[in-house]
Amino acid sequence: MKHQIGILYKKLEVLIIPLSEGLFRKILKLIKLYKPLKWFLLKLKHLTMDIPNIQLNFFSRFLKENDLCFDIGAWEGEYTEMFLKLGARVVAVEPQEDCVKKLYFLFGKNKNVKIVGKALGDRIGRDKIAICETQGQSQKATLSTRFRTETRHANMCEWNKMQDVLVTTLDSLIYQYGIPKFCKIDVEGYEEFVMQGLSQPIHFISFEFHKELLDMVEKCCNYLSMIGDVEFNCTVNPLQTKFLFSKWINAEKLYKELNSRNDPLLGGDIYARFV
Repeated sequence: MKHQIGILYKKLEVLIIPLSEGLFRKILKLIKLYKPLKWFLLKLKHLTMDIPNIQLNFFSRFLKENDLCFDIGAWEGEYTEMFLKLGARVVAVEPQEDCVKKLYFLFGKNKNVKIVGKALGDRIGRDKIAICETQGQSQKATLSTRFRTETRHANMCEWNKMQDVLVTTLDSLIYQYGIPKFCKIDVEGYEEFVMQGLSQPIHFISFEFHKELLDMVEKCCNYLSMIGDVEFNCTVNPLQTKFLFSKWINAEKLYKELNSRNDPLLGGDIYARFV
């Protein structure tokens, strides 16, 4: 059945690009077909999503059946879907209005998913998030001015939309939902402030890094080291399912290794393990 749905999706996939183009979108909206077709294609894509076993095996070291997981920066739910495949319960946190609607459409009736339409930071409040809707780029959003101006995305993205968002903290999420076994953080350069909203250990944490903002890796790791005994590893793009180090190491060694690499577009994910 899934194979047949996949074939149907591939045949309809040619509609996804025109859907994002002006004239075709206007015609579909005029005849009131744009939104139904948009949601239909999203559901079809979700039903045919094939998560590689190598990815499932990698993340199975962090999550087991019924473990609680925080998906911070859930976007349209790709990681949420993978965490569910591993049997986890997921709190999906995403501030972008369009993405939150998609998360509710895909997971709103799933008892193992809680959706939080907020951003994360170092304190509870409100803020404005910048959203890149540049055609040909996957939609990105950030609260970080440095991410918009100092990274590779400064030239690739036009930050043409601002959205008011509610901001909460990791501590507040823990108070409401409990301590997760694993917390994945993808907040486009705002990781330092998200970490500052945490005052207690989480067994496993992952967060994205970019070479242009490598100083933030040092700040995040040092902050986590103040919370408890923690050790680190990382993956480097495009090998997102293979640790760079054979053993977990301290923050100093991690930062020294990443800083020594000459690749200006170096990026990947840092993994922290409290012991």
